[in-house]
Amino acid sequence: MPAHQVTKTCFVDDHQSLCQLKTQLDAALGEQASICFSAADFLEVLPKNCNKGNALARLCEGLSLTLAECMAFGDAMNDREMLA
Repeated sequence: MPAHQVTKTCFVDDHQSLCQLKTQLDAALGEQASICFSAADFLEVLPKNCNKGNALARLCEGLSLTLAECMAFGDAMNDREMLA
């Protein structure tokens, strides 16, 4: 798949290894990507501003709803923007 079409990369490994990888990815990618854990053994890398919060906002806009009219649930760091 061409790199410009990749929307998400998920690394699966033990938590300690993924913490080391996150440090390396943060240093290499800086502000170009959103990097977070979706579980202890899942590390997600997405384009900057590609998150569930922005997706919910766009969905609300398309449905003519406000965020105040929505309820969201989450259980991991990849839900942070959506819950905010």
